[in-house]
Amino acid sequence: LLERQVRPGTPVKALKEALQLSGCANLPLKCQTLVTGTELVNDEDPLSLHSSPDGFVTFTVVSRIGDVLGVNAGKTRKLEVLCDLMRKDLPPATAGQVIPYVALCLEDVVEEVRMAAVKVMASLGAKASELALNEIRPRLDHKDAQVRHVAIEAISQFAKEGDEHVIAFLEFLTKDPHPRVRLGAIRALGSLAGTSDIAVMALTSCWKDDPSALLRQRAREVLQDLLKNLKGCQLIEIGRA
Repeated sequence: LLERQVRPGTPVKALKEALQLSGCANLPLKCQTLVTGTELVNDEDPLSLHSSPDGFVTFTVVSRIGDVLGVNAGKTRKLEVLCDLMRKDLPPATAGQVIPYVALCLEDVVEEVRMAAVKVMASLGAKASELALNEIRPRLDHKDAQVRHVAIEAISQFAKEGDEHVIAFLEFLTKDPHPRVRLGAIRALGSLAGTSDIAVMALTSCWKDDPSALLRQRAREVLQDLLKNLKGCQLIEIGRA
């Protein structure tokens, strides 16, 4: 009942009011915060409510995570918070609230932070995949090649096999001017293709036309593995580029 009344993002004070109205004012409350060192909770802080096996009504406050994962925060603090998030088993509602903040770190200037964000997004995306995809898709078209590459890494961790929308983005990125982005797209197509004809055609195009001999070879290898795994597919002999 409380989970229906207290939606994700509701202020803490609304939870207290709901407990009063339901006659459960004495029900034990337990709060967890996602950022170490920010245990002080205000009534206006948005929360995510979930059940707890120990009999407590447990709520998670996520509001301050935006402060420590923001543009001006330091590398050490960001890595501390991201590593802490990887260790937490967050319920789907909380994961959905955290995803936009973590997605900001995919654009961080420090590669170590970006790659830590990829791991967290993979974990959160398994619980709230559509929200995670919505945050990552725009970054596949980011002006910075490093961000495009890390977005590919993130999306390949949890996107569903055969997702035509994701595959269409990856097909586009196989034509990217940056070789690292093209390589990431080739690898992701191999893991997410499923039975997609678009993926097969994109990999075939890479094998034949990519300006890099190394990437042509990699596309050939991925395409070979893909065709071998497709049930009922007429295998073709793939020669060397």
